[in-house]
Amino acid sequence: MDTVTKRLEEAEQREERMLQSVTPDTAFYKEPVPDSGTASDAVSAAEEEREIPGQSEANSFIVKNALEYIRENSQEKLRLVDVAEQVYVSQWHLSKLLNKHTGKTFSDILNSARMEKARELLKDPSLRIYDVAEMVGFQDLAHFSRVFKKMEGMSANEYRNTQT
Repeated sequence: MDTVTKRLEEAEQREERMLQSVTPDTAFYKEPVPDSGTASDAVSAAEEEREIPGQSEANSFIVKNALEYIRENSQEKLRLVDVAEQVYVSQWHLSKLLNKHTGKTFSDILNSARMEKARELLKDPSLRIYDVAEMVGFQDLAHFSRVFKKMEGMSANEYRNTQT
């Protein structure tokens, strides 16, 4: 067994032990399983797994706070740098942590939060779709429509019609 494979197996075992100790309210932070890439990718992954004791909990805390801030402020013009400042890390580090812990990019997380609010608002027939788009943080109706259709599999109007 070569060193890289051994390191990867050790990292997976540490991750499994960590995931078994996760409380139910943080269970959705499970890290995605890395795909098998090149040997240099495996070495990089194994090196990333070498963490200082307690660092994983700190990283989860940062991610939890960042996700909460995104949900609470998704209707604003929110940028990665704004969220990073709120949780006191660099935008590069936050981007890496979000991707590692959720398997999603910042844009995907922000759009998911916005779509969650949009689905609720679309239940109110007195609101125009343009108003809903603005209320959830989109300045452009066309962009809102594209994102909504991509994430929900139907247009906002079609979604609204299924809710009544």
